[in-house]
Amino acid sequence: MRIRDKLLIKYASHKIDKWYSKHPKKMLKECSEDKKNSSFMVESEIKAIDFDDVKDKYCKSWERNDLLRSNDALYRKSKNDEFYFIEFKNGNLKTRKGEKEFALLEKIYDSLFILRETGLRYIPYKYLKINYILVYNEEKNPINNSNFKSARHLAGISKEKFVRFGIDKFENYLFNQVDTVTEKEFEEQFLSRWQ
Repeated sequence: MRIRDKLLIKYASHKIDKWYSKHPKKMLKECSEDKKNSSFMVESEIKAIDFDDVKDKYCKSWERNDLLRSNDALYRKSKNDEFYFIEFKNGNLKTRKGEKEFALLEKIYDSLFILRETGLRYIPYKYLKINYILVYNEEKNPINNSNFKSARHLAGISKEKFVRFGIDKFENYLFNQVDTVTEKEFEEQFLSRWQ
């Protein structure tokens, strides 16, 4: 590794640590709250940045609270570890006109924009190591289509993951990894490892 690359990695690590430590944290339970239905998608006490708060503060500086959308949480297990943007969706993600899917895409792009604008502007994405997890309500988003059922089954047999809602295109583009998981899968595949 060249000296320039080592210095960039050290600089990036320092900036990321400083940025992450300055933002207050909340329990993932709080970040997963569905205010409309007065419920939580997860009960985890693991702490993460409430990224809606970061978005609100950023938009307030522009005096436009409706300007951007954001993911619910940004989690980082420990220093020098990967980031995980987490979006909790308790409602149905499918609509006839695709409005909810478009809103999801807006949240992805806007969250990355806010992350860059609030202090990580000059750090290349490869040093940020960001992943994305969409946690959805399985009852409200069942797999009814036989093609989807077959694809999910084959993905399970081959130990590949199955990404829904058209966001698989962001893997190896904006994020290192992209996952769409139910609440139960989130507990098993992520929260159990993070505790």
